[in-house]
Amino acid sequence: MLCLDKKGFALAEVLITLVIIGVIAVLTIPNLVVKYQKHILETQLKKVFSVVSEGVSSAIVKSGAVSDWPWDDVDALEKEVLSSNFKYEKVYKFRQPVTESKYFCDAKYNYQWINGSGITSPLPGGAQSPVGIEFEDGTCVVMDKRGYVFFDINGSKVLPNQLARDLFFLKIDEKKGVLTSMSTGESMCPDVISSYPVSGPHLGTSCIWRIIRDGWKITYDYENIKRKK
Repeated sequence: MLCLDKKGFALAEVLITLVIIGVIAVLTIPNLVVKYQKHILETQLKKVFSVVSEGVSSAIVKSGAVSDWPWDDVDALEKEVLSSNFKYEKVYKFRQPVTESKYFCDAKYNYQWINGSGITSPLPGGAQSPVGIEFEDGTCVVMDKRGYVFFDINGSKVLPNQLARDLFFLKIDEKKGVLTSMSTGESMCPDVISSYPVSGPHLGTSCIWRIIRDGWKITYDYENIKRKK
């Protein structure tokens, strides 16, 4: 009879293999998690942009220029403009003046600029008659009578609540009825923005145009933007 010499793995070999697998996991899993988070945000950003764009365009056709909407009467604004053009869960009217961004859609966490300083007003230059809209998925959108738009794409109660990560700014072009850049182009959104010394919305508007230009992909150094505790 043919006798085969069967040998098993030694305990040391098994342990070494497990250590190697563990090292590989430690090195790769964080990158996979970041990629997954970015993919979710990219998908949600595209969805929110589309929903808000369509709602704004429809509202302008039905109710005229943004500045002509009844901003000083939130009940009339909701009845005449919002309810017929947006599908949402709740409408918020802010305290005047707004002193903390946690009032945006009853946010659990305060919002931060890219440098970690806190955001006080929901829109640049001090919001004028702002109104907040919370959608079914928790997305928070804030608009005011000048046509400035703020939106948190993953929900006001979910971190990071930070500019260029889940927070973006845009402006409504009243003539075209579309969302457009507030003042700057995507060239203002550099590859590395983690230490960008800005306490204003410019990165929030320029980075979204860079994302759109790149096929709804976040190609700047998103993962190294650190929120201050």
